[in-house]
Amino acid sequence: MSGENEGFESARLSLRLKTWLEKAGFDLSQRWLPAGSAGSSRRYWRARLGEGTIVLMTQPSADLDFHRFAQITGYLASKGVRVPELHLADDSAGQMLLEDLGRTSFYDVVRDEGSQEGMLNRYSAALVVLAELQKRTEGFESDGPELLLDRRFDFEALRWETDYFSEHWLGGVMHVDRETRAALADEFDELALRVRRHPMALMHRDFQSQNLMVAEERPMRLALIDYQGARAGSRWYDLASLLWDPYVGLDVQQVRYLWREWCGMRGLEPSSAHWRAFLEASLQRLMQACGAYGNLGRRQGKPFFEAQIPAGRRQLLRALGEMPSGEFPKLREMLEG
Repeated sequence: MSGENEGFESARLSLRLKTWLEKAGFDLSQRWLPAGSAGSSRRYWRARLGEGTIVLMTQPSADLDFHRFAQITGYLASKGVRVPELHLADDSAGQMLLEDLGRTSFYDVVRDEGSQEGMLNRYSAALVVLAELQKRTEGFESDGPELLLDRRFDFEALRWETDYFSEHWLGGVMHVDRETRAALADEFDELALRVRRHPMALMHRDFQSQNLMVAEERPMRLALIDYQGARAGSRWYDLASLLWDPYVGLDVQQVRYLWREWCGMRGLEPSSAHWRAFLEASLQRLMQACGAYGNLGRRQGKPFFEAQIPAGRRQLLRALGEMPSGEFPKLREMLEG
């Protein structure tokens, strides 16, 4: 069996995938080269097919997220949301053939942008994708696929995120003992209650710069990937994921400017109440992200996620600093201390 860095042998493909690929003119002597990975056990591979390339997704076994990805891909495509075309999935093998959206993510684009004006213009394209996602799927709770409807971002799910943050960030990164962390329970409960009351939309749940791929360059058109976690949730959560994304590190002024632009796209008044709701979702999202950096980086020893720890803390403190000074005092004291 070839190592992850060496590639994936075509001999390991399932019979169904081999048959489909052979009919499409694929050379089965090829080795699939690494094309990325996720925080989970999913792996992505790329190989030549005709004049272009194709992507293979593998995981040890086809779990619910494997099936969710397949179902949600079909649903979003039917609504006109740009996602990779799903050519074939073999549940028994945990293998899936996908359209190759290329190697350039939105993160690559904004990282290399030389001016603030240029970067903000780039972000407008990402805001359009989010606005269209929410508009085109407004009826998802009645016409969406079964596996999209089995989860909601309710109180329990929101509290799971902050417990995850408490364990893996406060405990694993900051080394705060369990008894001290327990004092945050009331503040976490209050935050979850507030976010649960936000107007609902279809959430991607990880709508950040590395999960948007540049499908077309001129004009730039972005495509969604990694949306198997989609569910009903706060309409502000995905916006918070994008604008506070620690991978990019926008400052408060830039975040506020883009937030106003998005409000305009959605026909919302950029009021103090909407800003506050956005900040509530921002705290929720950033604590989830920081918890992931602590778990995947510090506990599991994955260098890429370990490297995000300082940026995650910076963005969380920026968002918390925008809340009224009397809000979440224990969390504020613990993070600043």
